[in-house]
Amino acid sequence: MSIGHPNIQPWIGSGYRHIRQGGSQNILDFQFAGMGIDNRWNKQGSPTLYLAGDRGVVVAEWGRHLGIEYAPDTPMIAQRTVFRLTIRLDSAMDLRAELNVEALGVTWSPTWFLDGEMTLGLAERIREESTAQAIIVPSIAFVDDLTRWNLVVFLEKVPADTKKWTVKTESIGRLQWSDS
Repeated sequence: MSIGHPNIQPWIGSGYRHIRQGGSQNILDFQFAGMGIDNRWNKQGSPTLYLAGDRGVVVAEWGRHLGIEYAPDTPMIAQRTVFRLTIRLDSAMDLRAELNVEALGVTWSPTWFLDGEMTLGLAERIREESTAQAIIVPSIAFVDDLTRWNLVVFLEKVPADTKKWTVKTESIGRLQWSDS
């Protein structure tokens, strides 16, 4: 069964991604995208790219995950390089819009996206049953501000050759946290 939805539209814009500073990973290498155990919009291992809608969102979302990959008694030094990626997609669904959320059978409330089990199921359903290559979702770090968002790209639905959908990448700065 396919989700027919009139509000799946082309999307072009910029989002922010951070990667470990000093590593050999290319910003367009998505082999580890979607591997986290606590992602809200994909099951672990589903190839999924998260891009923050603005610099504040990238900082807040990074902060939500600080310390997760470190041992509790180990001093943490985290350094990340932030990139702005401009991308062009054929189809994206905006889940900040009440009409779109309700069309998917979800009862709208200002905080409907706080239910992690429900968001996982909804994203998997969109991923499997629609033409959407991505969803635009509210940032969990800014629950009260739907203008703050993340773009969640279903990587199996975009060309493997990233040059076909990435328009521009640029390094814009660093994030750093140290317990010492």
